[in-house]
Amino acid sequence: MLVVDNEEIDRELLVQVLQPLGFELRTAASGHDALDLLASGYQPDALDESGYTVLLDAMMPGMDSFEVPRQLKLMPQTAHIPIIFMTGLTETEHLEAGGVDYVNKPLKPKEVLARMQVHLPGARARRQARSALDAFGYASITSG
Repeated sequence: MLVVDNEEIDRELLVQVLQPLGFELRTAASGHDALDLLASGYQPDALDESGYTVLLDAMMPGMDSFEVPRQLKLMPQTAHIPIIFMTGLTETEHLEAGGVDYVNKPLKPKEVLARMQVHLPGARARRQARSALDAFGYASITSG
């Protein structure tokens, strides 16, 4: 799982809450850092392989936080990953920008976990489908 927030206190809170539950967490302090990390091959995966998730602060300096999901949707290795925005805003523009959901700040760890659990099964199914297609494509190329 990847937590992207320019506020260190919010990143630390999520690490303290989610890591003991078995989630492998990486953090980034900006959209640029998040995209660099994901482009380098890191997959925000839970240790139990239940799925991938990016928790993304909607209001960060620098790169527009709505640009991050647009960029992730362009990369085949990250296009399937659900993005849950963390925000003080109440509008649905987060969903239009590529997020699957949002949680309000100040963060409530139980709410964050509940929202993640709603989206992890779909992420798992998309990852498995992509893996099957990748394997089929590889088999087609090597047998042809």
